[in-house]
Formats: sequence, C-alpha cells, structure tokens
Amino acid sequence: MSDVLMPDDLFFLSKIFLLEQPLLQLEQIYGRELGEETAAVVNGALNAWNVFVDRLPTGLQLDRPQPGAEETQRQGYVLHDPRGRHLASLYLQEDREGDLARLKACHQMLAQAAAGQAADEGLPEVLSDVEKNLLQSYRLSTTGWVEAFGRVLAVMQLSVPHQLKQSLKLAAPAGRTVGMTLNAEQAAEYRTLAGEIVCALSSGHPDAYNTHRALYDS
Repeated sequence: MSDVLMPDDLFFLSKIFLLEQPLLQLEQIYGRELGEETAAVVNGALNAWNVFVDRLPTGLQLDRPQPGAEETQRQGYVLHDPRGRHLASLYLQEDREGDLARLKACHQMLAQAAAGQAADEGLPEVLSDVEKNLLQSYRLSTTGWVEAFGRVLAVMQLSVPHQLKQSLKLAAPAGRTVGMTLNAEQAAEYRTLAGEIVCALSSGHPDAYNTHRALYDS
C-alpha cells in the first residue's frame, strides 16, 4: 500500500480540481461514443479522483458544496517550522484500492490520444468536443489539460522523506494531530520536498515558477 501526497498548495489544488469537469463530460455526455474499455478507464479515474478529493479537509475542497452545520466536516491541521512560521500543510493518503493506478491509466490513455495515437478511434473526436468547453471555461487546450493532469500525478507520486512522513501520518484529518511544529531535520526535508512540488507543477513556466516558489520561501 503506497502513500499519496496531497499538498495544501493553490497551484496543486487548482489543477486537481481542473480534472473533474472534463472527466465528467467524458463519462456522462460522451460515454456512449467511447469504446467499452475506454469508458471503463474514464469511470475508474473519476471514481479515484473522488476518493482522493473526498479525503481532503473540507476547507480545501474548492468549488464543492460544503457540508451543513449538522454534517461532519473534515478538519485539517496547522503546520509550523522550528521558528514558529506557518507552513503549507501536506497531507498523506493511503492508496488502499489502487486508485492512483486508475488515474495514471486514464492519463496515459488521454496523452496517447492527444498525441494522435489513440487506440479508441472515437476518443480523438470526443476530446475535440471536450476541448471546446475547456477553451471556453478555462482558455485551455486538451493538450494543456492533459499536461495539468500529468503534473498533478507527478506531485501525488513524490516520495516524502522518512522523518517528515512519520509526523504527517499523525496529522488530521487522517490522524488526531491538529497542530504540528517540525524539528530542524524535518524542516530541511520539507524544504526539499517543497522544491520538488514547485518543480513538478510549475517548471517550464518561469513566471508561474517564481510566484509558486515564493509561496514556500516567504
């Protein structure tokens, strides 16, 4: 059973929530135009997406209906460095049912289709229709969306250093710790991991990279 990284990082959250609507369109609107195997891959990815997002603290679930006062809200935790400065929280989730593999399979299928190598002859035409909505809503091409999908997966698969991982496993909502201060060794591991997150999400885009990097350096 592997651990999946889900950081409280606006660049990450904006991209992971960007995945939902096109996947929903592929499943609900165009499902009958796709081959059975393709539709099953999309369905598996959408279910996996929901599993990971549903485990995030309620406050990080962007644009999703928030639970009412009578419903259970998933609370996160507060993270500080050894000097007491606030840090972006990192969340580890156990991949209990192979959900990450389902997301990866879907991304690989979509990347092949975007490159003109689709095994399902109907997929490129469907993606062309989906692209119209992407351009209208997000000014993003199918290729750009697939790239964002890949960057999200790259972050989710990052390896968290041992000392930092041991503490993160205790953090809410999966654990009971609601406030955490890193020691010097953990803080160094955090800085290294933060650099890897920024690189995975923003490399190749200098302005975005510098803005993103500043979020961790402030």
